[in-house]
Parts: sequence; C-alpha cells; structure tokens
Amino acid sequence: MSVLQLEENKKSPKKSMVWSKAKELILLKEIAAEGVMSNKPRSRERGMQWQRISDNITALGQGVTSRAIRDHYNVMAKKYRARMAQEERSTGEGGAELTEAESLLEELIHIEGEMERQVENENEENQQRIEQERGQALEMRERAMETLGQTRKRTKEEKVRRHDEMVARKGRVGERR
Repeated sequence: MSVLQLEENKKSPKKSMVWSKAKELILLKEIAAEGVMSNKPRSRERGMQWQRISDNITALGQGVTSRAIRDHYNVMAKKYRARMAQEERSTGEGGAELTEAESLLEELIHIEGEMERQVENENEENQQRIEQERGQALEMRERAMETLGQTRKRTKEEKVRRHDEMVARKGRVGERR
C-alpha cells in the first residue's frame, strides 16, 4: 500500500455492521448450513467454518469478520436464553409461537449444548484414563524399587489372595447346584 492509501484508510471511519432481523436470519441460516455447532468449540474446523460464513456474508455485500459474526451469534443466543427463561418464569411455559429465526436459534443452541456435553464426557474419560495410567506407573515404580524379600512376600500374598478368590468362586458355584 502506498502512503496515500494508508492515510485515506486512517481518515475514513470503519463502518460497523448494523444487524437487522433479515441479516440475523441470514446469519442463522448460514450457521445452520455450515454446521458450525457440530464441531468442538475452539477447534480448527469450527474456526474455518466461521471464516466461510464470514466470506459468504461478505459476498452478499456486507463486510464483516468471522469474529464479529461469532460474537453477534453469542449475543443473540444469550439474549434468547434470557428471554425464554423470563417467559418460562412468568407464564410457567413457553411463550407464543416461535419465528423462523427463533426456531433456528433454539436448534443451534440445542446442538451447541449437545456438543459441550460430548466434550465434557470426553474430558472426563481422558482424566480417568490418565489417573489409571498414573496409578499403574506408581505401582510399577514401587515394584521396581522393592527388595527381593519384599518381592517374595508380595508374590506370596498375591498367590494366597488368588487362591482364596478361586475357592470362594467354587463355593458359590457349588451352592447353585
């Protein structure tokens, strides 16, 4: 860029996107079409999908960044959740019939919640696996550090425990007959 272009960019104020109901509906349709909420939050795939949505909306003549789109969706979802909670508290049930935008938003929020629960479950499974591996490593370390006398004592105790378990199982099998 030349110096003149840089100076012109500094002088012209940035145009901010004014979100109308029609533009919000287009945004929600694009989000649903791309399937953004079906990917893990903060994943590369999800980021690429936000960028594709940004490109699609920019192609319609509205210059907007992927971050602006993501932030606006989050604001819309937060307002929708608050409005639905307020309606449920005031009437004890859902409000009037949903518009197309509201039903799309509700569906996207539901899919996003499912993905968050799935990620939480995966994280819990990973934590359990890590704890199990840590326990195995500690046991291995203890076995490696024990003396010959301790090893003989431990193996003898394990044999006795296995024998007792086998006798107990045979006793239960004999009771069934």
